[in-house]
Amino acid sequence: MEDFKLARSNEERKNAKDGSVVSPATVNRALTTLKKLFNHAEKCGYRIANPTRNVEFLNEGPGRMRVITFEEEITYLAKTSQPLKDIATIILDTGLRPEEVFRIRAENLDFVARTIFNPFGKTKAARRKVTMTADVFAILKDRARVAKVSFVFPSKSGSDKPIGSVRKAHDLAVERASIE
Repeated sequence: MEDFKLARSNEERKNAKDGSVVSPATVNRALTTLKKLFNHAEKCGYRIANPTRNVEFLNEGPGRMRVITFEEEITYLAKTSQPLKDIATIILDTGLRPEEVFRIRAENLDFVARTIFNPFGKTKAARRKVTMTADVFAILKDRARVAKVSFVFPSKSGSDKPIGSVRKAHDLAVERASIE
């Protein structure tokens, strides 16, 4: 895996005419994907040697967002309150942005096809269907069943508006999970 990191970080960026190489953040996203794949394979019972175990992420430099480890993710989710736990699980499993999750409407959920239609975004690509994982399916099925308004995550005021923010709950969960 260290060879992968080195080779990937020395690759020239696609369509780069200036000879620039792939950023540490790009390498870390690829490594995150590999880690998720191998961890999922292990969870499914495949007997494989996980080459990503104990592989450290590259330093992305100052001002960059840090990717949490799988251990930190588990601890974070264990320390979160609702609805943050459900929102965070959906974000982590689907790649939807927080605002996209807040605005999920029951009518945009297709439980037969197991997709979420996101009608929002500045570009056509942002308006898309996203596949539900088993965890996301269970969360949204339950929330859609009990929803009194069209939003799956309604605001506390109970009006027909989505939840606005989970920042305070997130900050508390980060603190309780001792994540830097």
